[in-house]
Amino acid sequence: MYKKYFLCFLGLTLAAMFSPAHAEKSWVAEEILTQLAELKRDNHQLRAEIKQIKEQLSALESVSVKKNKRPKIALDEDFILGEHNDKAKVAIVEFSDFECSFCRRHLLQTLPQLKKNYIDTGKMQYVMRDFPLDSHRNAKSAAIAANCAGAQNAYWPMHEKLFTTKGAKGKPLYLQIAKQLLLDEDKFTTCLESPEQAQEVAADLAYGQSVGVSGTPAFFVGKLEDGHIVDAVFINGAQSYEKFSKVIDSFLN
Repeated sequence: MYKKYFLCFLGLTLAAMFSPAHAEKSWVAEEILTQLAELKRDNHQLRAEIKQIKEQLSALESVSVKKNKRPKIALDEDFILGEHNDKAKVAIVEFSDFECSFCRRHLLQTLPQLKKNYIDTGKMQYVMRDFPLDSHRNAKSAAIAANCAGAQNAYWPMHEKLFTTKGAKGKPLYLQIAKQLLLDEDKFTTCLESPEQAQEVAADLAYGQSVGVSGTPAFFVGKLEDGHIVDAVFINGAQSYEKFSKVIDSFLN
C-alpha cells in the first residue's frame, strides 16, 4: 500500500519538475546566475584596469616632475675627488653601494676617464655619498669601513679596494685592507663600531631618498655653487663616459 502511494507521489513530482512552466523558471534562474557571474568577472577586470591606469599616470607624473624640476643637491662633507679644484664649475654627486655590481663597473670603466679629462684638469669635482640597499647585507658595513678609512685620509684607496678585492664583505676583509693601507688598526677598529659613522651612512641614505634616488648607482651632474650643485641633471645607472661628458660639457659651455 505505502509503496503504491510513494510511487504515485514520485511520479507527480517528476512531472512537475519537467513541466514547461518549471523548465522555463529553471532556465531563467540559470541565465540570471550566468549574467551575475559575468558581471563579477567584468567588475574584477575593470578594477584591475583602473589600478593599472592609476599606476601609469603616477609614473608619468613622476617622470614629468623629474624632467621639469631639476634639484639642488648638497655636497655635504662627503669625500670629494678634486676638492682643491677652486675654479671647478661642475660637480657630480654619486650615490653608491659597495655590493652593487653596476657601481663597480662605473668605478672601473667610466670614472677613470672622468678623472683624467675633467677632475685632474681642474674642471670638475666628484662627490661620493652612501646609499646601501636593503637587499645587500654588508653594504652598510662596507660604507662605514670606507668612511673610517677616510678619517685617516684613505677613503679613495679603501673605496677602490672594497670594490676590487675578492672576498666576502665583512670585518675580516676591512681589517685586511686597512693593514694593506697602513692604517692605524686600533683607531680603524674602534671607528667601525662607532654609532656616529652608522648615523652618517644612514643620513646619506635618507638624503638620497629625499631627492628621488631609489637604486644604485645614481648620479646628479650640475653647476657648482656654494657647496651645492644646482640645476642638476639626474643620470641613473652605469652609463657610458660619452653620456656623462655630454652633460658635463653642456654646463661647461
